Amino acid sequence: MIFLLSLTIYLYIIIRALNFFKMKTNQAHFVTDERGKKLSVIVPINAYAKMQEQIEELEDIKLYDAVKARKEERMELNEYLKQRKSKKNGKV
Repeated sequence: MIFLLSLTIYLYIIIRALNFFKMKTNQAHFVTDERGKKLSVIVPINAYAKMQEQIEELEDIKLYDAVKARKEERMELNEYLKQRKSKKNGKV
């Protein structure tokens, strides 16, 4: 179930990115070599910022999936904080 949800999110982000690249040709400029081979692209700063946000979002999803896949024992935050506080005070 979690895998399916993550896959759906991945596909959503990819579709958003593909729609982003359907921008007008006057917005993106390509740097080419003497034979016309594209070497790099220049995009507006707002488009670059949007791509960076989407990459960060995808990285967060991958990290979440990796943590969920570990199948480690979990505890509530309040319980963890109590346990941490008691360890600091020398109580175990």
